[in-house]
Amino acid sequence: MEKELLLEREADLAVVTLNRPQRMNAINASLRQQFVECMRGLNADETVRAIILKGATPRAFTSGMDLDDAYEVTWDRMIPRMNDQREVLEVVRDMDKPVVSAIDGICLGAGFHIALLSDWRVATPSSLWGQPEVRVGIASIAGPFLMSLYVGQGHNMELALSGEPVTGQRAYEMGFVSTLCESHEVFHIAKERAKQLASMPRLAVRLTKKRMRDLTSPAFNDSFIAATLAQIECLGDGERQSMIQAFLKKREEKLAEQAKQ
Repeated sequence: MEKELLLEREADLAVVTLNRPQRMNAINASLRQQFVECMRGLNADETVRAIILKGATPRAFTSGMDLDDAYEVTWDRMIPRMNDQREVLEVVRDMDKPVVSAIDGICLGAGFHIALLSDWRVATPSSLWGQPEVRVGIASIAGPFLMSLYVGQGHNMELALSGEPVTGQRAYEMGFVSTLCESHEVFHIAKERAKQLASMPRLAVRLTKKRMRDLTSPAFNDSFIAATLAQIECLGDGERQSMIQAFLKKREEKLAEQAKQ
């Protein structure tokens, strides 16, 4: 069975690849655990100076949290699940070392959040960025907080309420993307930026990142408390589960149709 997370080293750089291409690198329970453990290990490793995050194929960075897992959530699992989701984002947010995301294809939901929590985002004009949670009955809470660090209320509401993705070109214009380039250049440019950031004084980088975290920690914590309460309410309403079920059914029908071709 192919590994769901790949780790490579290039001198003092670490390259972390999300490797579930058959599910657009969606983050399920096992990938989440591997990702968190890997990132914590890299943060503690003094020989690592910067980290690059990427998807296994040009089709996707990651489509976010796996909806198969989301559909199976029951009342007694909602709070632990939200804690798990927070852990995925927090492990990127808490990195003392520069994190560069190399993004081609889909960058949605939790994938969008991971990218926003990175220190630098290299992306293609045709990549897709967005906050599609409302489309499957999931309240959009943590995402709008993260987006508010980059854009104003108008753009925030546009993405959070419609659930519609924007292109990498539009994301660049909004301020989400740091560097725009063509698909064949994404990893190279991300690596060059990671090398440049890795060359910066280690202590100054760590303290700068810590200060930036401290400034936003109260709002980050509040967003996850609000998100947990909102998801419990969404689960109780029943709309969330029925909409996720409809999405999964449509996906299976599409896969079955592709298999016939």
